[in-house]
Amino acid sequence: MKKQNNQTLDSGSDMDDLHKILHDLRGPIINIDGLNQEMQDSLTELHKVLQNYSDQLPEAFLQQMLELMHDDLLPCSILMDKATTQLHSRADSIEAVTQL
Repeated sequence: MKKQNNQTLDSGSDMDDLHKILHDLRGPIINIDGLNQEMQDSLTELHKVLQNYSDQLPEAFLQQMLELMHDDLLPCSILMDKATTQLHSRADSIEAVTQL
């Protein structure tokens, strides 16, 4: 009986530890989400600025900037969004298991 009680206590302690780990994991994920949203907003603003000044900028520069935004930065942002969505989902799944 004593051994079984110790296992129950260990299990409860393990669950507490798991809850702490999940809490500590969610903070950075939320921060990455916020930074990614800021980057997307900045890309949108930069695109507007480039459009507004397109007649004053050299065509090669404008084209290079647009390609950099659309071919490099935007795909990176999309990948970060998918990654953080997966991390949120996994953390939610782990949390659901701890509720059993």
